[in-house]
Amino acid sequence: MSGRLAAWRALSGADQRRLLGLACGLPVVETSLQCIGAQRTASWLSRAIKPRAIHAPAAAELQQADRLAHLAAIAGRRGILQARCLSQAMLVRALLRRRGLDAVLQVGVRKDSGQFDAHAWVELDGHTLAQAPLQHLPLQPSPGTGDRSTCIEPGKPLSALAGKLAPHVLGGREHQVAQVARLAPDPGARPKIQP
Repeated sequence: MSGRLAAWRALSGADQRRLLGLACGLPVVETSLQCIGAQRTASWLSRAIKPRAIHAPAAAELQQADRLAHLAAIAGRRGILQARCLSQAMLVRALLRRRGLDAVLQVGVRKDSGQFDAHAWVELDGHTLAQAPLQHLPLQPSPGTGDRSTCIEPGKPLSALAGKLAPHVLGGREHQVAQVARLAPDPGARPKIQP
């Protein structure tokens, strides 16, 4: 039996259904991001997947959310269309908000071997979901202020985030940060988006 088939059979029935749903949804989100951009994709996702009233997650809900993000990463790597981290994070966030969980989409940046690198992930109740320890500097609220002004929310102008980064992180690459903030591809200066 091949490794992939064995891994599939080892999944519970519920996880198999979730993985299939994610494998179908991620190409739609990825294509939407490429065609209409992040803001409009986030807007239609919030309309298509209606959020419930927000409540604090129980321990079991945190585990289920982490599992959903893990399955999204698998579907993103192995699906019919490889989906970047941003597509995965946007879909996971929408699905968690449908469950009434206050999931936050985060985008972070780092310099890796002299190259600018960006990554997107989901946080829930202060926990980073399905991620190895991150080396990316998140565009997150200032500690202790509760200010969510640097978090990406539907309808918020993403281009405003470029000015929120500390200058030492930019290293003279402000134009690339602006591209990540807009999440719009620029063939001449497209930052590497981590899968």
